[in-house]
Amino acid sequence: FPVTIAVDVTAQILTPEGMKALGSYRDGIIKVVDGQADPTDTYYHEAVHKYMDVFLPLKDHVDLLAAGREKYKTKDLATVEET
Repeated sequence: FPVTIAVDVTAQILTPEGMKALGSYRDGIIKVVDGQADPTDTYYHEAVHKYMDVFLPLKDHVDLLAAGREKYKTKDLATVEET
């Protein structure tokens, strides 16, 4: 089954809080900042978010985040997703 991966290389990415980011995955689009030291690593990181969004059943997604909360001793899901 085909999956389209939309990638946008851009000059700047801001988080919803207004902080600069090297990459993002939102609305099915992977964005990577142009000119950064290692865009491949950023792309792979964002591709994991897309994989979780497209292929991972909700229960598995929840279980994975719960395991991350336990491993990293945090209740902050954003920390778990970005670690």
